[in-house]
Amino acid sequence: MKYYVNAVLDDTIKFQGVSLISSEDLLALHGVPFPNDPRENWLSNFVIDEYLSLLRSECPKNGTSVETLLWEIFDKGVGNVSAKTLLKGKEELLLKDAILVPCSDPKEKHWVLLAVFPKKKLVMCLDSLACDFIKPTSYQAIYKMASLIKELNNCTDINQWKFAVNKKDDLQQQTNAYDCGVFTCLYASCLVNQGKMIDDLSIHSFRKLILLDLHQRSLHPLTSKGVQLEHYYAVDYVSNYYIGRVLMVNNQDIATVKFLHRVGASRFDWPKSHDVDEVHVSCLFYGPIELKTAGPFEVPQRKEIEKLFKMIKKEKKLKIN
Repeated sequence: MKYYVNAVLDDTIKFQGVSLISSEDLLALHGVPFPNDPRENWLSNFVIDEYLSLLRSECPKNGTSVETLLWEIFDKGVGNVSAKTLLKGKEELLLKDAILVPCSDPKEKHWVLLAVFPKKKLVMCLDSLACDFIKPTSYQAIYKMASLIKELNNCTDINQWKFAVNKKDDLQQQTNAYDCGVFTCLYASCLVNQGKMIDDLSIHSFRKLILLDLHQRSLHPLTSKGVQLEHYYAVDYVSNYYIGRVLMVNNQDIATVKFLHRVGASRFDWPKSHDVDEVHVSCLFYGPIELKTAGPFEVPQRKEIEKLFKMIKKEKKLKIN
């Protein structure tokens, strides 16, 4: 993942995410050192909104219906424009399993997650810098959501709903001044996927994972499953790379791989005699890969793989020299 992330950051591999996310947003997401002001690693609303959008698009696979509201639209729209206008193009909000809204006070430069569960009549504000009192940002977010709920259904008895704000001991908390946006994404992911929280030592890795998710426009699991058997990977063979299917991985992280051979400039196919070898899992630098056609196979990510492999060779050469 390290090489892949670096390749996207230095534009060796062109960022394929939404155009609203700038190179500065990606640098902040990666968490590069900013000696003058570490808060430069604060995530932009474009990064958080898009990550929550990916969560929403993946949820139907789990049988869950989730809606997200953009921070700017929620913050500036509720109370100023009608709910019908605000939610134009969205399905009925109160029929969803969950509604996720990132909220922030720009003056404080701090993100919190507003999570609504209409079927449970529950609204929660999740804060990674929680206090023993309700902060103004959390109060405002809950108040706006209560107003929106009443407008969406004027028969709703808002007194039947529960509103909650977490305390420090309720959730894992950030340990610096700039990880709030990362925790907002993490809270959202754990809520809709019912996943476990990662520990603080993994937060930097989670930043990289978000970057890859945004680049590939799909979500990776929070906890790595490791090398997946019967899946295809690009394998580093020093002077060249090969595409192969992993047959087995032993306790010493040695993978048995059955290799395809290149056919022409852009296709791969099985050789007449089996080409099987053992390599360390660290040599599997890209994957899993989805092959196209029935054979010879096309590798949709071939150009990206080749750019990444060229970068890996260059970095290894620099280390040797």
